[in-house]
Amino acid sequence: MKTTIGILVLIMLLGVSSSWAGEIFGTVRSGRRAVRAQVTVTCGPRTYGPVTTDNFGSYRLFVRERGQCILTVHYQGRPLNMRITSYERPIRYDIQVGGGSLQRR
Repeated sequence: MKTTIGILVLIMLLGVSSSWAGEIFGTVRSGRRAVRAQVTVTCGPRTYGPVTTDNFGSYRLFVRERGQCILTVHYQGRPLNMRITSYERPIRYDIQVGGGSLQRR
């Protein structure tokens, strides 16, 4: 019985903590090809990541803060920054790398 109650409490806590996290996801591309890069998101003093994009250029981060943040793509030895907004709900940022800058696609 104690084990069952412990499991239920753990499930409740995990459910609550996941509701705090906002998901930021998307792809990073240069032209039409996927980019292998590291992606971080900085909101105030906290930085989330880095995560490395997969073979399709996809990334996914969970950010607790809401509001204005900086998404950084570390590509070809250079950090490229872009302002984004973190929300309570998931938001997709597909990124185009080119000319030393980032643009949302």
